[in-house]
Amino acid sequence: MADARIVSAAELRRAFDKSFAEPERRGGEASERFLAIAIAGIPYALRLSELLVLAAARKIVPLPDARAELLGLTGHRGTLVPVFDLGALLGHEPIAQPRWLVLCGARDPVGLAFGELEEQIEIAPSAVSPLAPGRERRHVAAVLEGAPARAVIDVASVLAVISQVEP
Repeated sequence: MADARIVSAAELRRAFDKSFAEPERRGGEASERFLAIAIAGIPYALRLSELLVLAAARKIVPLPDARAELLGLTGHRGTLVPVFDLGALLGHEPIAQPRWLVLCGARDPVGLAFGELEEQIEIAPSAVSPLAPGRERRHVAAVLEGAPARAVIDVASVLAVISQVEP
């Protein structure tokens, strides 16, 4: 059995914050940064450039008669933020107790909750492959090559669905 490195939330937060403080690399050293997560045991990745905040899940207050993917509201810096179950938005079973939350959407921040945070990945753009025609999946834009291969979640697509007004 492979030796798994246990990473504390504080280490992940420092690495996440540091990724925005470091200058962007130029020339042959270009790379993209991703947050590696798992939903229902399936490996996914989120582009760090599309995220505002990574945090341990906070208290989420449920809303009556809310759509299934909406877990409720949480507070962030004095503002109420709607929190959605990222797995449910991707077509997985709803999560009972999310452990992690990312905020995205600069104008009106939205929380996306999930259960498993694995690591931060820095990868060459050539290792990111768009999905082949006919292989499209709900809210997935590309795949990170590697072991394991990871579906890259299209945060803009997720936010577009969330912002749609239900009839």
